[in-house]
Amino acid sequence: MATGDARRRLMTAAVLFIIIALVAAGCLAGWGRVAASFTGAALSPWPLRLAVGIATVIFVGGCLNAFRVAVPLAIDLIVVAGVVLALAGVWRERSKAMPKRSWSAAGKGMAVVVAGLVVALFLTPQQTFNWQDDFERYFSYPVRMLATGTLGGNPLGYIGVDTLGGQAFLQALVVRYLPLEYLGSAETAVALLLCLLLAVDGTAGWRGAVVTVAAQATLLVIDPQIANVSSVFTTAVLVMAACFLGRTLFEPTVGRWSLLLPGLVYAGLIALKTINVIFVAGHLGALVIVGLVNGRSARELVGKIAGIAGWTGFALLPWWVVHAPTYLAAIGVRHEVPAADVVREPFGLFSLTSSVYGVPPILFTVVALGGLAVVSAWQIGVWRKRESAEPAVLAGIAAGGAALVAYVGLVAVLAPLIFGQVASIRYCSPMLIGAVPAMVVLLGAVETRGPMRHHGAMAGALALTALVAFLPSAKRRWEQIVGRGSLLVFADLAGSDYYAAYNDWVLRGKVRQFHETMQALVPAGEPIVVWTTAPFWLNFARNPIYNTSQHGLGLPRKTWPQARYVIWQYRGAAVFKREQYVEWLRAPGASDRISAARALEFIDRSERRKKEAEILFDDGGYVLMRLRE
Repeated sequence: MATGDARRRLMTAAVLFIIIALVAAGCLAGWGRVAASFTGAALSPWPLRLAVGIATVIFVGGCLNAFRVAVPLAIDLIVVAGVVLALAGVWRERSKAMPKRSWSAAGKGMAVVVAGLVVALFLTPQQTFNWQDDFERYFSYPVRMLATGTLGGNPLGYIGVDTLGGQAFLQALVVRYLPLEYLGSAETAVALLLCLLLAVDGTAGWRGAVVTVAAQATLLVIDPQIANVSSVFTTAVLVMAACFLGRTLFEPTVGRWSLLLPGLVYAGLIALKTINVIFVAGHLGALVIVGLVNGRSARELVGKIAGIAGWTGFALLPWWVVHAPTYLAAIGVRHEVPAADVVREPFGLFSLTSSVYGVPPILFTVVALGGLAVVSAWQIGVWRKRESAEPAVLAGIAAGGAALVAYVGLVAVLAPLIFGQVASIRYCSPMLIGAVPAMVVLLGAVETRGPMRHHGAMAGALALTALVAFLPSAKRRWEQIVGRGSLLVFADLAGSDYYAAYNDWVLRGKVRQFHETMQALVPAGEPIVVWTTAPFWLNFARNPIYNTSQHGLGLPRKTWPQARYVIWQYRGAAVFKREQYVEWLRAPGASDRISAARALEFIDRSERRKKEAEILFDDGGYVLMRLRE
């Protein structure tokens, strides 16, 4: 019986994976076609159309959220319209000659097939999630949106700061039709496979096959440092798309409307994760410098950059409207940053000691510096020969420069302002996963007799370096995927039976019942302030829910929302103890210190209120309080 149950589970997972992948491909292809048709651009390679489709869907999602109509029916219309547009495009192009089939073409797609099988069998659905970030914050985003029509409206939330909501909207396209445990499929069943497709080089023969293997291997081995369901491979997809679209700046006959496409992709990156703005800035700067060194017109380059920046701002405007109340509430408010006895991080970018995430920082540093080596060699060649390079070569060089700028800027410069070097490396890993394989593809397959005739060899050397550096890490991730159905970077905890049991208890146990019981004691329409580890089980349509978290409490705000009811989880497996917050007051990242100080204030205030308020529910872990007038 056990064997039969296992087979049925695997069969169900495989079928659901195929459905998710096919529907997502159709939807994204359709919306990508809309963007391409509007600008008159020919998107090549063809997976680039799907990547642009992701950016387009994120923009549409921002518009729906701004008008507060991002409800299930709107999700249905987006999916159906995308699939219909894709099928209509296939019908119109039915008369075009089909590409020739060859063993070379089949071999290039083998990594996609193998990765798809692994995802289908072991990661559909993902077995464990982050018991703080995911359950406390990220799961509630798509749930709130589908219930209320917008990701806004929560003055105690962290959304609008770490993310504008692009990832949550993509996840809503999945959980609209499947249970919440399939939330991670937007990353694994869609974005990861699309990254592999983008890494396929279209050059015929052995050269294209070698470039494809090198790019795909690089993409798979660089440690993604996955700690939650926020954007990793979705970021990598749009980073790759941005690198490919970098050719736009160096092509002589470019229409004004075609600048919309890179602007749309940049906006999608920032909407996914606001920290991605550092890659956007670095990539735009690298494109200008590469163009100037190669003798391109400064006036023309600046004009195109201005156009792209304008379209980026336009595509982000709906998301800014959604979160405008959060930004306005922070104007004129200052937080005192706890700075006493702060832990000072050494400059550890070249450290051989594994971080808490299991990978030595030097490995990421070496890969990022590989981009510098390629850029330097190219510049020396240009200065010696004074020869112009093809747009693909220039785009590839800019991709390497952007990877380096993003890594150094984020890890060495901004780390003290956010969460420290270790976390900053984790934020930068999706940028490297996207930029380095894109550079390999752009540089590896272009025939050039000029100063960069050896650029393919250098790109291959960079891919080999990444492969050797991260192979042990990749082996551990493979064992974790097969053994536990998880990619979480804190493997020891995530792989324990205790953690698996906790995830099951939250997703399928009594946690939902606790939240439903407490909410039923609150009159419909009454606002509720909530700090629990699983607020996504509340009915966001029944009551205005102001759910918060450690980081949400750390945001500056002028006023506290008016609410007589408070739901507070003060004890539990995933609830941090006071001592942990006190320890975080010494954290190297200023954001962590601020959040810890505000969390301690909330705990002290809630303990005082608990003594004075009317207690409607208290089971020793959760408490529902009605505050006195």
